[in-house]
Amino acid sequence: MKKLSLVSLAVAAVLAISPAAFAQSYDFNWGYTNNNATASSNGVFTATFAGGDTYDITSGTIVTYGDPTINGGATTSGTSFIPTPGNYTVQYSPSGAFIFDNVLTTPANPLIDNDGLLFYVAGREVNIFSNGPGPGTYQFYDQSGYNDFGNFSLSAPSLVSVPEYGAMSMLLLSIATLAGGFFFKDRHSSLLLNA
Repeated sequence: MKKLSLVSLAVAAVLAISPAAFAQSYDFNWGYTNNNATASSNGVFTATFAGGDTYDITSGTIVTYGDPTINGGATTSGTSFIPTPGNYTVQYSPSGAFIFDNVLTTPANPLIDNDGLLFYVAGREVNIFSNGPGPGTYQFYDQSGYNDFGNFSLSAPSLVSVPEYGAMSMLLLSIATLAGGFFFKDRHSSLLLNA
């Protein structure tokens, strides 16, 4: 019993001196409009801060308007953002048609690099990437071969803090240990009183 109490106190002490760990992620609203203003896309990215002016995108949404090869140009939503392993990892798309790294650089110009971002919309991969700094140099390219040049915009990031699983697991373990210690202590006392 004494060992269980010491273990409980040790776990409580570790938790008391360790700071709460939070992974910081950021939401960005984004938009793309081609140079002729006949097709556009927009959505939301969630990204983690990678240092400097760089963010690794971990998830995202897309809505396309006017791409003639996707549902005849009708408004089409695609929530299948294709993630990378992170750390600026450039990789091939599942079809092998594109390379991508899902990296944002803000407020730098260009906001996305030449490897770009990858989505899956209406059964097709869509890659949005930059061909250099300046207006009108971003490119929207879908797996059928349709592509156009346009402008890419990005909102200021809004912070979203998410507790890390390790910190939450440690907290739950310590609560369970303390509760178990009190339960067994009370149970042991009641057994002595009934004897």
